[in-house]
Amino acid sequence: MKYIHNAKGLKAEGYESTSGFVVCEGSQAALEAVPPMKAHVRGIFEIREKLISTGVLSSADDSYRFPASTLILFLYTEFAKSGDQDIIAG
Repeated sequence: MKYIHNAKGLKAEGYESTSGFVVCEGSQAALEAVPPMKAHVRGIFEIREKLISTGVLSSADDSYRFPASTLILFLYTEFAKSGDQDIIAG
């Protein structure tokens, strides 16, 4: 099943695989995280920060972009609440 998300003029696509969640090449992410993200979905916020700091998300004119499809491995459920996740680009 493919997920398509459109918000704030940005588009992202991804799908679940047997290894984790794959974000498709060309998907976009907002340059700024919404303030509640850090408090309410900490695991997702930490994944976002790791994607940025490792260069997996590259800055474009008005957004971040995934230059390649990226597999995000969750070691625990509920969006890796504990922060235990890994990212494989390419």
